[in-house]
Amino acid sequence: MDFKDCVFSRRSIRKYKRKELSTEKINSIIKYALYAPSSCNTQNWNFIIVKDKKVKEKLSKVHKYCSFVKDASYVIVICFDKSKCLYSPSGLLSVAVAAENILLGITNEGLGGCWIYVKDDKEPEIENKVKEYLNIPENIEVVCMISVGYPDEVPQDKKVKDLKEVIHIEKW
Repeated sequence: MDFKDCVFSRRSIRKYKRKELSTEKINSIIKYALYAPSSCNTQNWNFIIVKDKKVKEKLSKVHKYCSFVKDASYVIVICFDKSKCLYSPSGLLSVAVAAENILLGITNEGLGGCWIYVKDDKEPEIENKVKEYLNIPENIEVVCMISVGYPDEVPQDKKVKDLKEVIHIEKW
């Protein structure tokens, strides 16, 4: 798949087929993240790969917008290592860029995925639950989860704003 097709066809997939997904496929998806830019090349990310049905069930209940993760083949939990962060907030933003590379990698591999927020300053209990379920150390922040699997839905075309609405030349 060429880059343009990958970017333009990526969608949030929330329904998955009950079809086994290989560990090799997941590893190749994570490799996309490793090539994301990071602040001073700190690569301050860590990934927890969740396949266990009981754990996915728990993760599907951390907030009301992620019930579908229990049906995904895998859930990738993306974490931020504060101890490797030289500058703030660039370290956290670097992890977000790695997450986008994962989403594009999922699309490129012919799979479906969906980004699910975890880090929420207004609802810290979401992150706390994920940390508890996955035994994540105190100095590690959980940024998001990405569900992965073979799509069992065909989402509508994405409506995007016209370029004229978002581009400002020289000044606002």
